[in-house]
Amino acid sequence: MSEYITFYIKGTDRYYPIGTYSRADFIFSAFYSFAPYNQVRAIDEKSINSIINGTKNALDELNEREASYKNRIEIVKGCSNSVEEKMEQIEIELESIREIKQTRERAQEVINFCLFLLGIIEEISFGEYYKDIGDIITPDSYIYVGIEVPDWPRIDEVEEYK
Repeated sequence: MSEYITFYIKGTDRYYPIGTYSRADFIFSAFYSFAPYNQVRAIDEKSINSIINGTKNALDELNEREASYKNRIEIVKGCSNSVEEKMEQIEIELESIREIKQTRERAQEVINFCLFLLGIIEEISFGEYYKDIGDIITPDSYIYVGIEVPDWPRIDEVEEYK
């Protein structure tokens, strides 16, 4: 059974979902340590920026690994092995580079999602502009996150993690 992490905006009587991600998604992994089971927890700008910085550091490491694989390809080209052996090793290195590129794309998705959340927090901080929306957004709203929380939970149906 797959687990899901869901992000919410808190209204006056319920939590409104703004995104759900499965365990297989990088976003699940990035926010896992912040998200309680069957509860919701407010996540602030500092926590989101921490995830962005950690992801950027991981991207830097991926770039270094990719450069290393490219360097190894150049070394293999200069070896005196048979063409078949060289091609086999180069293909191994190229496969590693393809995997790094996929990982980089997924890591960038985490950063983009974090920037989306920061944008929501910034907009919510100007809550007086949302008076006409009523229950949907309140000036004291935050982004909340939880794992395996019921759909569209009412405030009284789910415990807030402290």
